[in-house]
Amino acid sequence: MYDLKKVTIPSGETIAYRNCGSGDKVILLIHGNQCSSTIYNEFMGRYEDKASVYAVDLAGFGESTYNNPHKKMEDWAKDVKEFMDELELENAMVVGHSAGGGVGLKLATDYPDKVGELVLIASVGVKGFYLPMVDENFLPIEGKFARTYEEVAGHPSMIFVENLIKNKDKVATKQMWDASLYNLKAPNDDLYEIYMDEFFKERCFTDISVALCQFNITNEEGDGSIEKITCPTTWIHGKKDQVVPFVIGQNSAIYFLNELDFIAIDQAGHMVYNDCPEEFYGHIDEIVEK
Repeated sequence: MYDLKKVTIPSGETIAYRNCGSGDKVILLIHGNQCSSTIYNEFMGRYEDKASVYAVDLAGFGESTYNNPHKKMEDWAKDVKEFMDELELENAMVVGHSAGGGVGLKLATDYPDKVGELVLIASVGVKGFYLPMVDENFLPIEGKFARTYEEVAGHPSMIFVENLIKNKDKVATKQMWDASLYNLKAPNDDLYEIYMDEFFKERCFTDISVALCQFNITNEEGDGSIEKITCPTTWIHGKKDQVVPFVIGQNSAIYFLNELDFIAIDQAGHMVYNDCPEEFYGHIDEIVEK
């Protein structure tokens, strides 16, 4: 793993990050939920000869602080903007995976000078995350989704994951991830251990889950800010994603007014770069080498 560094931003948070490479081209990597910057170690190694590469631990994840409870995805985006200010980073190729895609989207809508190109990997949809409400038998209630803080925080799946973190339960975490994140291909044992240890550091699981469920940048009951995205955008999504279904990516693509390249990877799930690395990085190569 690349060494961790830390910088304190105006909000009062201290953001941990890893970086490598050099040059004028900047790549900024934003991880998703249940993750940290460690997830991007291979990505960094592939591009350190071509760019200055930065991978952050979002506030509440990894080694970053969580001094100020966050309520919306724009709160995490503001942290990233302030991080970029401190390091004098502009016009970056911003890569966001899953929840990190939501952060990247808000970075592009609210701080367009920071984002020269946006790459979304299995991103949360532009209308947010759909968490089905369940009945007394824990069966999904058709057409009803958790939206309020109380509905999300009290959802059985949220309580289950919070207990995994609290108890540092590696057995149950591996069972959960093998059915979701790594349904197609698991990382090697050493990486799996690192990823679980990073997951157990998360202090904002419920907060970011609420923010994801309330996220909506469309004009359909949302804030309409998607219309502010002007940078070239690529959306990469695995067809076998068990976390953010492929159809969410497809449906999201129609809302972009700017240049959007939607790429489907047939044999990938949610962890696209883990499942089909050569195909995935082939697409990233094309973007980096433009």
